[in-house]
Amino acid sequence: MTAAPAWMETPIDSIKLVLLPDDTAVDGSTQRRRGMRRALAKPLGAGRDVSFELINGVHAIKNEIPDVASLVTDARVKLRGIYLPNLGAAVLPGLNQKQIDALREQGARVIDNVPLTGIMPHDDPDLVPEQDWHRHSIQLDKAHAKGLQGYGVRIGILDSGIDGSHPDFVNSQVSYRAFYPRGSRNDDQTCRDFGDHGTHVAGLCGGSRGVAPAAKLVVAAVLNEKINGQLVAYPAQIAAAIEWMLEPADGQVKRVDVINASLGS
Repeated sequence: MTAAPAWMETPIDSIKLVLLPDDTAVDGSTQRRRGMRRALAKPLGAGRDVSFELINGVHAIKNEIPDVASLVTDARVKLRGIYLPNLGAAVLPGLNQKQIDALREQGARVIDNVPLTGIMPHDDPDLVPEQDWHRHSIQLDKAHAKGLQGYGVRIGILDSGIDGSHPDFVNSQVSYRAFYPRGSRNDDQTCRDFGDHGTHVAGLCGGSRGVAPAAKLVVAAVLNEKINGQLVAYPAQIAAAIEWMLEPADGQVKRVDVINASLGS
């Protein structure tokens, strides 16, 4: 008895992040999904031989069933990807050149899922920084004395994560999610820093000695893979994290007001 074909998870470097033209955006989650399917159907060659399904990024939780994958049978090819409605984007499995060209002719941007490095500080053994130099250089105490401490502001941070147990965050509100290179999200919301840079940046932004200690921190761990000892993030991963930050939360139309991303090329 022949086993049924199985979904094959797409290699990280074969994935494509597709940003659709602005004119494909429509209101309402159901309408957005339908609009994105229509925009993708013709370039992907959907029909008798090719079909595809899109999973909302909200439901793209890493589990046994791959979210970005393909299934090939004698009769047809099935594609599965993640759609990010707030960004007007989709994370798709490996596409052939004809499909990529068709998407670009339609005005879409097709981005390779190649790793981006984090921007890490340069260590200078001869440099001894002044205590709280950042506060003095921007005259932060004067702003704080006027009550400008970030009340009601939600700061999104794309970095290596955050150490929620650090004493600088004992009075902070922190939301946390980690994201995988293929664009799915980890359902575990326990704070973790995969390096230490994210904790440092979060402390500067909204820690007890930071610029806006009263702000809420919304942290996405995207720098959570290492290549040659260096933390990296992938475009699909970053896009999924931004999508999460743009989702409604706490009675607001989006989760954050501003985003800091410590990402290079």
